Amino acid sequence: MFGRVASVEVRINSVDIFGQPNIPQDLAAIEVRLGAEPVLVGGTFTLGVLYARTRVGVTFDDAPESGFLAASVNLNIPSSVAYGTQIFATARTVDFTNNQSEDQFSTGFALTPLTSGVDVT
Repeated sequence: MFGRVASVEVRINSVDIFGQPNIPQDLAAIEVRLGAEPVLVGGTFTLGVLYARTRVGVTFDDAPESGFLAASVNLNIPSSVAYGTQIFATARTVDFTNNQSEDQFSTGFALTPLTSGVDVT
């Protein structure tokens, strides 16, 4: 009898975004970024190192009548980022003329390996 173990490394992070009531009518997208080393620039925090960024198209019509918007975004973290690195997520809204709100930061989390072994005999 032969046994084999398959392992998989996952470097995808899911960011859940919840918008407050009073979603702007000209909302076009939500921009989500993953990075490290937040720094204070001109009184505003920003990411010192950027690993991944995406925009998800959402509009005012995507919010239910309550005006509360929820979205989930998956981003890949490059393999060059070492395990143990403190990762931060930011989200901001973007309107149709590319005006952007201030970044809203998540609390940091450490990048940790997620490995699963499966016996496929």
